[in-house]
Amino acid sequence: MDKRIEAYSHENIQVIQFLERLTYDAIPFYKEEFFSAIVPAFGYVLDLRKVSWIDSTGIGLLVSGLKRIVNEEQPVSVIVTSELIRKLLHISKLDELFYVTDDLDDALRYVKKN
Repeated sequence: MDKRIEAYSHENIQVIQFLERLTYDAIPFYKEEFFSAIVPAFGYVLDLRKVSWIDSTGIGLLVSGLKRIVNEEQPVSVIVTSELIRKLLHISKLDELFYVTDDLDDALRYVKKN
């Protein structure tokens, strides 16, 4: 099975990059990889630049992951380049839980400052 997530540490910030759409059929594969990528860190960046589509199940996966991160009380930034996905995050009010940007450097700066 191909990896659906790339995770790496950048100056003690955990960057978790999703590599394809976050939809019902892909969630069982994503879930284990995503949760295992949430390791202790100064903060977290969720990179959704390669995600072309997200449905309600994908939103639910992000919420589950955010609950794990928020329990650690660490800053979270999300990178989104798709205007549609940005609107979905706004409608679901997830953009109130974390900083949303379209740039990796900006996301890293935010996490470092907070």
